[in-house]
Amino acid sequence: MSVKVAVSFADIRSQLDLFIKLFAFIVLLLIPSLNSAQETKGTDLEADCSIPIKLSKKRPHPEGPPTEVRIGLLFIDINASNDAEQTFTADVFRMLRWNDSRLSEKSLGKSLEDCEVNLGEVWHPDLLSVNGLKGEKLLEDIVDIDTNGDVRHRQRFRNAEFFSDLDFKDFPFDSQILYVRMMELEHEKDQVSFVIDREHFGMREELSEEGWDIELE
Repeated sequence: MSVKVAVSFADIRSQLDLFIKLFAFIVLLLIPSLNSAQETKGTDLEADCSIPIKLSKKRPHPEGPPTEVRIGLLFIDINASNDAEQTFTADVFRMLRWNDSRLSEKSLGKSLEDCEVNLGEVWHPDLLSVNGLKGEKLLEDIVDIDTNGDVRHRQRFRNAEFFSDLDFKDFPFDSQILYVRMMELEHEKDQVSFVIDREHFGMREELSEEGWDIELE
């Protein structure tokens, strides 16, 4: 069976596609669970970690070019595909990165590098999984911010279920496309743009079952 995972990132009127090809001769897609520990930063009790509320209301440079958001996905596990329900289930780690110079040490007059900042305290893209049905968040919604205002948000979704058209009539030599579609709700393409973060995009190589040949495209 040939399985292609199509990851689509879209604002309201634009999209970017990247495909991952998986070749196998089994229906269930089993990969060992990844034991991951959430990384947290200790908070300096004497540090000033306050952020002006107004900075969370508008994107960086609202009158300027689109804010570039780099998005990375690591498929830790693809658990199963369900022909009857037209769904597949995955364990996914997601990383979003963007720059907000308003949060830089130069702009604020202080560094947020050692602060634990909640996602809601800063501007961030409002992503919706268009074909996502359910899933469990495993990490707190916090962000890391360096001295240059580079913001990083990490989240892991366990048992994330997605709807996708599946057709097994040619099994075990069938070809499937498993879609993961995301949309930005608040902004249009001239305000926020998404690009693949190739440094943080892929799938685990260690498989629980033999017979898999994984190719990233």
